[in-house]
Amino acid sequence: FLLAKLHLDSMLGKRSTKALRNSLHSLATGSKAYDTAYEDAMIRIEGQIDDQRELAKEALAFLTCTKHRFSRLDLEMALGAEFDNPNIDPDNFPDIDDIVTACAGLVTINDESDTVGLAHYTTQEYLERTQHRWFPHAQALITNACLSYLTFPSSLPSRDNWTVALGGTWASHDWYTYSVKNWGHHASQVP
Repeated sequence: FLLAKLHLDSMLGKRSTKALRNSLHSLATGSKAYDTAYEDAMIRIEGQIDDQRELAKEALAFLTCTKHRFSRLDLEMALGAEFDNPNIDPDNFPDIDDIVTACAGLVTINDESDTVGLAHYTTQEYLERTQHRWFPHAQALITNACLSYLTFPSSLPSRDNWTVALGGTWASHDWYTYSVKNWGHHASQVP
């Protein structure tokens, strides 16, 4: 049903019956249907206002180029990293619903496991093949986010500051742990 949803998403905002009909007739089928649908979704992302486009591309970069299973909070934290601020600022965390909306159907939330991920393995494959086009600086972005969290005063073992700063909602250290273990890998991938 993913392909059907992507096709429906591509028809949002059509101005007339004729435009909708033309869109229906131009839907891709066969082995390239997913690539065409993903390309259309990325073009819709490119057409968004600057902040939404940047949010979507950064989220897709993190979800594509890391081997991390993101919780909602992990992704919000990664995207909310400020490289010039020595403290965690939850007011800079983008809302998870805004992230999902900006990503034009390419990102989903699993409510049972409280994880955020790409919509399908074919989404991952497409974005891995085309990342140089859509987010060529992904490794630098991820490296900077990892290093930002490693240099926060609250990245000391106690985590008391994180709990307070996040209103007691900090339940895991997954993004911090990922950052500790993988920042070097991402840094080595920066051209």
